[in-house]
Amino acid sequence: MTELTFLGTGGGRFTTISQLRQTGGLYLRDRGLRANVDPGPGALVHMHRYGLDPTLTDAVLVTHAHPDHWTDAAILLEGITRGGLDRKGTLVAPRSVLRGTHHEGHPVGPVITKYHQQMMANCHEVAAGHKVTLEGMYEAHATKQIHSDPDTVGFRIQLTHGQFSYIPDGVYFDGLADLHQGSRLVVCQMTRGGSERIPHHMCTDDVERLADQIRPRLLLLTHFGYKTLKEGDPGVWAQRITERTGVPTVAARDGLRVTMGSDFQMEFLDKGQAPPVLA
Repeated sequence: MTELTFLGTGGGRFTTISQLRQTGGLYLRDRGLRANVDPGPGALVHMHRYGLDPTLTDAVLVTHAHPDHWTDAAILLEGITRGGLDRKGTLVAPRSVLRGTHHEGHPVGPVITKYHQQMMANCHEVAAGHKVTLEGMYEAHATKQIHSDPDTVGFRIQLTHGQFSYIPDGVYFDGLADLHQGSRLVVCQMTRGGSERIPHHMCTDDVERLADQIRPRLLLLTHFGYKTLKEGDPGVWAQRITERTGVPTVAARDGLRVTMGSDFQMEFLDKGQAPPVLA
């Protein structure tokens, strides 16, 4: 089985500061792979809360150098390596995260120290189009994103029960959907609802186009901005995407666990919440 656990579904600086939603990113578990994806603030705490052992993790994948995507990465690397005693595990991240870059004359990164990078058995610097192998059997493809961190990448990974795509912060562009064709499960970050687009991020209109073009079996929305959360339930926008495209779409919540086998199962690890119902 493939299992995704949402350690957080909030994104952006104000959701992160307020913790209106958790911001711990995503935990991916497959037959031979356990990985943190974009472990922002709270990832470590919520792993323990949901019964996930950071010392058993195999890899950490970071898409870009903004704090809501990496702040817990270093301590998770220490977990993988038992505080640096065992040189093992894999870190996958772009140049901005590992060495730093510039955007419009301003420095971006680096954000993970050389000390922590050198703890790992494997440290892969990736750019769009690169491919790395995780745990000797999983091909992770870095995909193009257009964001204020110019080195931002997404990921596409072939898992036991189908292809999985992770589309982080960035704008919609022609060809984005082509990079994720064939994905059975897509996690896409949607900061704002409706047509209320902000610079460098996607809104519902953008994600709706992606859904219609990629046509996954299941689309999961995450990384909701402060204004979107204050205005109401992002599930309203997920329902609109479902109705307009026919692609089953769910607005993830903190503690949602999605299992992908021959079909999809969903449960909440926080008690008292009913799981979403797929149309």
